[in-house]
Amino acid sequence: SLLEAQGDIIVRRNGSGLITYANDAFCELAGKPRDVLIGSTAELPVRGRGVGTVQADGTRMHDEEVESGLHVRWISWREVSVRSDSGTEVQSVGRDVTTRVAAEQALTFARDQAEAASRTKSRFLATVSHEIRTPLNGMLGMADLLLDTPLTPEQLTYTKAAKTSGETLLTLIEEILDFSKIEAGRLDIESRPFALASMIEESVELMAPRAQTKGIEIVSYVDERIPVIVIGD
Repeated sequence: SLLEAQGDIIVRRNGSGLITYANDAFCELAGKPRDVLIGSTAELPVRGRGVGTVQADGTRMHDEEVESGLHVRWISWREVSVRSDSGTEVQSVGRDVTTRVAAEQALTFARDQAEAASRTKSRFLATVSHEIRTPLNGMLGMADLLLDTPLTPEQLTYTKAAKTSGETLLTLIEEILDFSKIEAGRLDIESRPFALASMIEESVELMAPRAQTKGIEIVSYVDERIPVIVIGD
């Protein structure tokens, strides 16, 4: 009665592989009555089996995918050798872990889907970034050619602003590519000198047109105590 109340699947076999004991849970899973199973070598309809392990005390453990009627159930088995009046027997105690396995498979599927989506996004970013750089380099090249022609001061200012905007966009595209590297764990931080004041002035120049359309004055100030050249990415 104690063994039946546990809810686990229990079967015992002798040295010849004949069943000497089977509880109600095993009979139900096997789909056969106890009097038919006792003395037979009946096996459960197994569809698949996981990797087995052996603990220090000799207990053998493995998972099996078992067909039960119209359903498939995963059973986690623990097998131990026991002494009986007729000699040494192997007692197998199984626990239904179908819910756990289903949850693990769902998590694995969700992880695989997320990784696939991430790889697709990275490929998309890399492809689009490379495609954008082609016409952008053409625009920058035309700006350089335009700067080599006679221009009025106003035209010179506009052309330089256009080139600066293009170079900034090119830098942004490079940073988008960096996102792909970050996901792959391959981002390399650069340490190179640059003029801080020039970078700030160019940034303000880029934002000035939008600020002016909103009636906002935007200016910049760099303290003279800050080095002219700094190092960073």
